[in-house]
Amino acid sequence: MDSDTLALAALAELAQVEAANLARRQHSSDAASPWWEADGWRLNQDNRHALHFRHGEQEYAVIAHYRDAGYLLEIGADKLEASGQLHGQRLHANLDGRRLQATVVRQAGKLTVVRAGSNTELEPFNPLLVGLQAAESGGGLSAPMPGTVVAVHVQAGEQVEKGTPLMILEAMKMEHTILAPHAGVVQAVFFQKGEQVKEGAALLDILAS
Repeated sequence: MDSDTLALAALAELAQVEAANLARRQHSSDAASPWWEADGWRLNQDNRHALHFRHGEQEYAVIAHYRDAGYLLEIGADKLEASGQLHGQRLHANLDGRRLQATVVRQAGKLTVVRAGSNTELEPFNPLLVGLQAAESGGGLSAPMPGTVVAVHVQAGEQVEKGTPLMILEAMKMEHTILAPHAGVVQAVFFQKGEQVKEGAALLDILAS
């Protein structure tokens, strides 16, 4: 898997998280609140966002370090200065000064990156959050480790599709996006931004549709 394709997929994922946060900010009664910022700033820390993708049997990691004008992406031994804008399914990116365009199609929790005449299907996942499994009777999501909620992208009553970003949990000095394990309706959100969670704490409840 080439680094450019993984970088484009990572930029698309990060753009979706930012768009979800912006949408909630616009519907908030306090849109100017700093709690809605999604720039990754942390006191005395170079905050990192871990993204993981599967392609067939292979797994790939992208570590995104927030920068003023975008991100520094670590992909294996490669490091890329990256930024991008997602307009619908069209992604306009800048990777180390190179301008690239791609179409990123999101369906059933997977991403298909289309560029230069090739299609690459990737499945976003988080190996550190494998414990976030829907309970057989309800659909509750529990934290597999202690951490801090740094963003909440949904609210009770909201319809979500499989793979929709629900919440971002900071643990082990990295941010981990919690994705909806299936389509459904959010029944309850038990934590808000800035709150600490303990291992095993119920984070959200989703009723499968």
